[in-house]
Amino acid sequence: MAQCPGCHKFGMITRAAIGTPVAPPPVMVATRSPQQIAFRPERAYVAPSTATLAPPGPDPVALRPMSLSAARVAETMARRIATGITELDRVLGGGLVDGAPILIGGDPGQGKSTLLLQVVHALARNGLPSLYVSGEESIEQISLRAQRLDITNERISVVASEDLDAALELASATQPAVIVFDSIQKMRTAEIDTRSEMAQIAECASRIRRFAKATGTPVFVVGQVTKDGQIAGPKSLEHEVDVVLYLEAGGGARRNLISFKNRHGSTDEIGMFEMREGGLVCVDEPDAALQERAAGVPGSAVFPAVIGERVQMVEIQALVGGPKTPRGDAPAKGSLSVSGVDAKRVQMILAILAKHAEIDISDRDVFVSATAGTRVTDPAADLAIALAIASSVRDLPIDPTAIAFGELGLAGEIRSVSFARARGTEGRRAGFGLAVVSVRDAHEALATAAKSLAEAIELVIGQAVAVAS
Repeated sequence: MAQCPGCHKFGMITRAAIGTPVAPPPVMVATRSPQQIAFRPERAYVAPSTATLAPPGPDPVALRPMSLSAARVAETMARRIATGITELDRVLGGGLVDGAPILIGGDPGQGKSTLLLQVVHALARNGLPSLYVSGEESIEQISLRAQRLDITNERISVVASEDLDAALELASATQPAVIVFDSIQKMRTAEIDTRSEMAQIAECASRIRRFAKATGTPVFVVGQVTKDGQIAGPKSLEHEVDVVLYLEAGGGARRNLISFKNRHGSTDEIGMFEMREGGLVCVDEPDAALQERAAGVPGSAVFPAVIGERVQMVEIQALVGGPKTPRGDAPAKGSLSVSGVDAKRVQMILAILAKHAEIDISDRDVFVSATAGTRVTDPAADLAIALAIASSVRDLPIDPTAIAFGELGLAGEIRSVSFARARGTEGRRAGFGLAVVSVRDAHEALATAAKSLAEAIELVIGQAVAVAS
């Protein structure tokens, strides 16, 4: 080595003999002059003695393999802590997992800090202490928010500091049940001697992950987002954590909690909240938003979307403007604006309507939206979108008691979709009496109904025979 990695000076490396000299390959040693670095072969190399030095690589005793079956048993025994906030527990897969670092992002003002303050309060009411580390707000500011949320509990410890090393040392001494870092972009560690924000974020995230895994403490980490909606910092930040959540606006006071990564559960679940004066409140009945819709108005269709383990009724609205006047020889061309649905899929549906339903609206402005801030990516929404557009064009309302689901093929056919029975059952529970579906889904529903009817008749006849005998 020409330069010492500790003091960064040249010619400071000295040689120490260990063991019995052998004939080694040449080793390059630098001279003392940093201006003229001359390398020469050194023949006085000695091999290390196995009696005085540990063998190279990790200690084989320290690495103890575990069978896959034993690992699965250990995973099932991992403790889950229910926060008591039902929508959050739903998205997490049942609650907090021991040693799981959780990253939560979202635009400013959506309620990330409010939600986490409510989480530590809910855990404190169950006797679980927590530590809230704020690098953005002072203790007085956090106290004001806690007063607004009516949160007072001696088991919640708050510290305002950007020093990650001191915060982890405090956590080691107090041993809280859960830790919150707000936010990761403000944390700093002395482990690396650099002012690079990217390097600091990466190192802080790595230290938080190692602390969570070593102590078995669930850790929430708030992440600031850029103007593009991405969590600020290196992409490795999302790889360091077990769960990545986003708190997004859902229209008005609605907030949707979406999971983009979850090593302990499904990423298909969505948590629905409503921001009120007392904080975020769980929306236990998502279909209640349909009560605000204007039933019997053209351009509105209801689609039963499967989100995780539940079916949610989503209103699809479409508005088609009037024909545009062509300018010169150029044909009139309309525009497309979508919200909550896939724009490319809507373009495909417009082409299908023009080809197979004689609804050519290429010269009109088309607006399609999924209400309540819901994101619809399910191809089963094709039929509801097509019906909403056709309803707006023809100025004819859809039956307010109808739901629609089905995938559209390029040949104009309506294809069957998954979870058709669950969609129909939930639609009937929500008060809808009519379902517009594919022929195959209709036949399967009729076959199921006929089978259920036959079983009911057989059961009733069997009981009657038993009574008669």
